[in-house]
Amino acid sequence: PICHRHIIRRMPPDKFKEYMTGPLESPETRVTGDPNWAQSKRDIVNQGIHAPGVAAKFRIYDSTLAKMEETLKDSRWLAGDRFSLADISLTPYVNRLEMLGMSQMWTVARPRLTDWFERIKARPVFKPCFLDYCPPDLTSDLQTYGSQSWPEVRELLAA
Repeated sequence: PICHRHIIRRMPPDKFKEYMTGPLESPETRVTGDPNWAQSKRDIVNQGIHAPGVAAKFRIYDSTLAKMEETLKDSRWLAGDRFSLADISLTPYVNRLEMLGMSQMWTVARPRLTDWFERIKARPVFKPCFLDYCPPDLTSDLQTYGSQSWPEVRELLAA
């Protein structure tokens, strides 16, 4: 919701209109099983972080980060003392939050998660898989729009 809406708004006028007025049935609807998926995407373009359901999604992220912090009190990695699929599967989510300039979700009060992510980033495959893979224009958009949105996200998480 933070970055996607700005990318959509940069579309040529005809493509933007097609996106905003096209059919509500979409491949995403079939994949997610959410009959409101297309309308939700439109709401996000129009309302951003204030669109219905966005706050709940950020709270899910925050809850997941809290569970990760708790899990890491007993082990070095998420599923024990060895790096595993549990770590691999959550890395993209934590990385995306960092790319959005929202690392304060863990760096302020979740030291074990902070340490975990620093160890993840130090792995040789991290940069080519996560940083080099993301196109530079998307990286720039994520940083710009995420940083601009962080104060509002922080506020909604505090509520």
